[in-house]
Amino acid sequence: MKRLMKLSLLLLIDVLFSSKVHVHAEIFTNSIEENEHMNIARSHEYATPIIGGEFAPFGEYKWFAKTIDADYNNVWMGCGGMLISPQYILTAAHCEGSIGHEWEVNAKCHGSYSEDNGNCDQPREIRTVSKVIIHPKFDYYYLSNDFALVKLSSPITNIRPVPLDSNKLSKTYENGKKLWVIGFGVTDVISGATSERLKHVEVKYEKNKKCERKYSDLGYEIPNSMMCAADVNKDACQGDSGGALYDKENGVLVGVVSWGEGCADPNYTGVYARVSNQYWWIKRKICNDPDKSARGDFCDDITYSPTLPTNHSPAASPIVSLSPTPLPSTDPNVCKDDPPNWIDYMGDNCQDYERYDWCEFAWQYPSKEGVTALEACCSCGGGTSQNDNECVDSKLKMSIKIKGKLKVRGCDWVRKVPEKVQQRCSIQHVRGHCAATCGGNCKRDSQCKWLITLNNVKVKQTCEWVKRKNTASRCSFKGVSDTCRQTCSSDRNIFQ
Repeated sequence: MKRLMKLSLLLLIDVLFSSKVHVHAEIFTNSIEENEHMNIARSHEYATPIIGGEFAPFGEYKWFAKTIDADYNNVWMGCGGMLISPQYILTAAHCEGSIGHEWEVNAKCHGSYSEDNGNCDQPREIRTVSKVIIHPKFDYYYLSNDFALVKLSSPITNIRPVPLDSNKLSKTYENGKKLWVIGFGVTDVISGATSERLKHVEVKYEKNKKCERKYSDLGYEIPNSMMCAADVNKDACQGDSGGALYDKENGVLVGVVSWGEGCADPNYTGVYARVSNQYWWIKRKICNDPDKSARGDFCDDITYSPTLPTNHSPAASPIVSLSPTPLPSTDPNVCKDDPPNWIDYMGDNCQDYERYDWCEFAWQYPSKEGVTALEACCSCGGGTSQNDNECVDSKLKMSIKIKGKLKVRGCDWVRKVPEKVQQRCSIQHVRGHCAATCGGNCKRDSQCKWLITLNNVKVKQTCEWVKRKNTASRCSFKGVSDTCRQTCSSDRNIFQ
């Protein structure tokens, strides 16, 4: 079963007692059920803190950090992280239950190794937490966008932060590229023992398609926000969560330890959150901090904007000007975002979806009016086409939510009361279904469920059903071609 690399509850208890620290129930920030879920999320088998690894030299990875609880003799809380600016730690979002405690930077030891100064006599910096920022598109079930930023209580000026993969270096890797995993996690799959001293292990990069094929039997996908790496008997494991996947040759952080199936299982590669995929989100959040001392070296080319644009709601995320690399633009003669100032309920707009490659999660994040990026943003297949000579509404009735209840309505209902057309078009998926009435994209498929009669029985279907098989035949059913416009268009109707 899918496992997170966070230390399981049982392993954490073992670490606490072996460290001769008094255990108090309050140090477990997750419920029993949550901890059990985290344990089975990576597998029933325990694994290594870094399986197959060796002790990291004291002089390396000074930017590596670990979560601790100062109320209990600085006991390790089971996750790692990296100092990426004087005042920000990058870690995994699924570590949310423990990252609100204190952080120790230049973490080298814990437990029996740490009876001297608590860090093998190595210098360290300990800070409390000012705030935690979980990635707005983090999905706990699929573990996509598994990133969190932790702002420390004060800057750390005597340790150089780790540089980030800002130029999509990891996307250029070939299979077998050598990388390093760093952490304190489980070191022995059988005993569940963790490392009391920081370890690292060399692993090999594996391209997403190859990695996804291995996980296909489990139904897991490896989207662009993830990357894979492992080697024979070498892997990250429980307790390594939030730690580093490091490109030592180029001196940059390329990944954050996230999840995998088992630990060092030859059939499944370890999975990491890809830093370059969300670099602009990381950069925007840190470089938009009013406290200049908290920002990183990568903020030199960013203009801080303390006020929100007028087209954003008060709840929207602060926006900064990212001047050096203009976003790719969509030809306005082909498509325009509609509504033009659309934002989802988290405050992200169509440019954010294009930049961060969020379209695959768009259905989870509608606007306050219920419109998703799939309908509003050209980059996600929505928006309004400008060159449509012929545009018609779907003739099939749609299944939509009205005031929280599922209703079956046709586009004639949308048009029925002129003064209510705009309001009804703003209901989720209506704009794309009734494209002519609502000014939607007349070349895109409807995103909602609709009713069709098959063998004298009315059933609900979607355009995904049309795509799946016998597409040409299904497009010939009454009303389908005007509903699944893109799938049934002459240049797309190639499925048999």
